[in-house]
Amino acid sequence: MSVLEVGSPTRRPTLSWRRLFLIGGSAGTLFGYSIAVSNDAIGPIREQYSLSALAVGIVVGSLIVGALVGCLCAGPAVERYGHRLALGVAGVVAAAGSFIAATADGAPAMVIGRLILGAAVGVTTAVTPTYIGELAHVQKRGAMIAAYQFSIASGFVLAFTVGAIVSFGGHEWRAMFAVNAIPAILQTITMTRVPSSPYSLVARGRLHDAREALMATRHRDEVDIELESIIAAHQRSTDTAVVTVQSSLRRPIMIAMGASLMDVLVGICAIVYYSTAVFAMAGVRGRAGAEIASFSIGIIDVVFTVVAVGLLNRYRRRPLLTVGLVGMIAALLATSFGLLSHSALSGAITIAAMLAFTACHAFSAGPIGWLLVAEVLPARIRARASAVAIALNWLANLVVALLFPILVGSPGEPDRAAIGFLIFAGISAGFLVFVRMCVPETKGLTLAEVEAKLAVAHRKRGRLAGHISGCAGNLCDVRGVHP
Repeated sequence: MSVLEVGSPTRRPTLSWRRLFLIGGSAGTLFGYSIAVSNDAIGPIREQYSLSALAVGIVVGSLIVGALVGCLCAGPAVERYGHRLALGVAGVVAAAGSFIAATADGAPAMVIGRLILGAAVGVTTAVTPTYIGELAHVQKRGAMIAAYQFSIASGFVLAFTVGAIVSFGGHEWRAMFAVNAIPAILQTITMTRVPSSPYSLVARGRLHDAREALMATRHRDEVDIELESIIAAHQRSTDTAVVTVQSSLRRPIMIAMGASLMDVLVGICAIVYYSTAVFAMAGVRGRAGAEIASFSIGIIDVVFTVVAVGLLNRYRRRPLLTVGLVGMIAALLATSFGLLSHSALSGAITIAAMLAFTACHAFSAGPIGWLLVAEVLPARIRARASAVAIALNWLANLVVALLFPILVGSPGEPDRAAIGFLIFAGISAGFLVFVRMCVPETKGLTLAEVEAKLAVAHRKRGRLAGHISGCAGNLCDVRGVHP
């Protein structure tokens, strides 16, 4: 009996695709809120405990350190227990870390709480894109990843809003950290309402459950075809003894790592973390003026991530990335010009340019960076390789967060900040070349079809290299040249 005869294909899809958006909604909000909450919380924490600059850096950076550890643990956890259990447990751990941080009686306990929270957030960020990519219907995959990016941006705005609401009294930072537990708990609850990844189930030999997962999320006539392709991809992976050294894996790994780094290294972290300071350098007068301008960046991020949902359903990945990167390069150059102009219009130019950059990032490098990590990696290495790719994202995040303030100086020099944005423009240009030369088009393809497409391209390059080598050998023979 064929493995495809397991179960019965008589039922219609049982799960609304809208429910699947809850995966990215809860996980993205947890991610975004966890990052942004320290922006408003760290001021009163520093005052209450008289923290030094180094101590402040440790409190803020402990989340990222924990996230790096969590990312590296995520791959083995998914391979053994599956995406749902990994995300469900991560939600519980994140809630515990939030509680410890909220009730801390000093910096050491706060660091422990944020390390625990960071580890859970690291697992969440490493697992969620691949889980969405494997579970979503091919026509909804782009929209679901965009919804994940939208939820991250919403988490930023939620943190800013909570900070504004509870900014009265002496211990408002405790409430900010406590609210962090809400999206964590929602993430755990969501995992009880969605199916497991069919790819993960096939890898663990649970073919009947894999069929049930596909029946819940696919049209009836698509189930057999997709299950067959998933099984075939898994069988190809088990036929390979040592996958880590295969040359066929180099390109998908390179694309995934590059896409993950692209999300951060184009400069979005510098804007998210330091926009208030940059606006002040550009001459936006008054503390409230710079903060309102920064808040507008969060709103623009949310709005254009909603736009990205429609764009990813309608247009291909490569053109969107190309347009977005060109727009970001222009916006970064304009930001640099605004900072260097030292005129009455400096503030307006800088604000407009940074808003334009945020909009371009929100429909291109932001969601598509996560999407490519979920799409291009072969099933046999997807869990571990995606975890490493997201760990690189966190590492790049940390590097930018640490180096940008050093570059601009203290309290902040406009000319030095302009150099920083010129550097980001150059990096963005490099990623534009990377997209045009290395990134394949994946829209409309199942993950198994993407894997097959990259494998065929690798074989063609191998045959071409062999043909060139053979021609060179024949030429040497004709000329009487020998090695």
